[in-house]
Amino acid sequence: MLAACALAWAAWLVSAQQSPGPPAWLPQGEGRDLVWVHCSICHDFGLVRQQHLGTGAWNGVLDDMKKFGAFFSEEQRGAILDYLVKHYGPKA
Repeated sequence: MLAACALAWAAWLVSAQQSPGPPAWLPQGEGRDLVWVHCSICHDFGLVRQQHLGTGAWNGVLDDMKKFGAFFSEEQRGAILDYLVKHYGPKA
């Protein structure tokens, strides 16, 4: 299962690098491209946009995604977390 996810991610990453980039409705800001590349492979952004989770909850989501094979460094994780909390947190 993990190998299949890794293969799917690699194929998607190649196609994403050839695409024009994140859609206009995805808010500008640091971490935007990382969120687009690392989250949209498996998730429809309708799901992401409706969550409004706090830091702890988004951190838990990222923990789960790592367990399912998401490939992001700890530095990237911090930028992704900050972006998600800022744009899709409780006050967003």
